[in-house]
Amino acid sequence: SKRSLKLKARDGIIDDGDDFSGETANRFRKTLEEPPPGALFLLLGTSLDLFLSTIQSRCQLVRFAPLDDVAMETALTAHGINDPGMRRRLIRLGGGSPGQALALADDSLWRFRQAFLEGLAQPRVDSIALGKQFVELAEQAGKDGPAQRSRAGQALGLLIEAFLDLQRLQAGQPAHSAEPAELPFLTALAQQDEPAKIQAVLERCLQTEAHVNRYVSLGVTLEGLADALGQIVASGGAAPVRYLGFPA
Repeated sequence: SKRSLKLKARDGIIDDGDDFSGETANRFRKTLEEPPPGALFLLLGTSLDLFLSTIQSRCQLVRFAPLDDVAMETALTAHGINDPGMRRRLIRLGGGSPGQALALADDSLWRFRQAFLEGLAQPRVDSIALGKQFVELAEQAGKDGPAQRSRAGQALGLLIEAFLDLQRLQAGQPAHSAEPAELPFLTALAQQDEPAKIQAVLERCLQTEAHVNRYVSLGVTLEGLADALGQIVASGGAAPVRYLGFPA
């Protein structure tokens, strides 16, 4: 009908709605306060905490349940992920999201992770080089800021999973996501670093993950992470109590 055509023209899907800057979020809030007649906006996001409370109060929350492993495997196979081992890793890392799992199927992300782990396992960690590699990886997503942050977040998620594997190895358990080529570096780190250091590494990565999703300078954030991890790994004895903003 004529009315349905008008409504369709005023519907809108806004991806990464939780990635609005403060100014953009405030402008969009005004649109929500006085929307066009019959308009429907769908705001997609991954973190409710990043939406302004004034935007949340004007929206109806709809949570999407993650897909089960069988549906995930079907989706990954349909998109050409034929290696069973890689499918298992992507299903575990994807958290029920085919889009997230497929994004992590990017070979360059896994090459970066291996190079980063190799760099941390060296007798002398070159934190500057590691930070530069991380920034360059993010910039491969193009000049768009949200795309760079998304790519940095994907790489950081893989690093966090690698350090969880490191903890598993220290506890005598098998690694979950490690590629065969990564095991020597993870094993070396597991042998040379006590559990307290690995826990400090994980805490620093989780802090950085929160910063990546906010409007903090991405380059400074990633370079700061590399510097902090280099300090932790290279320190003698227990992990340092204070480093790069961590409270004593």
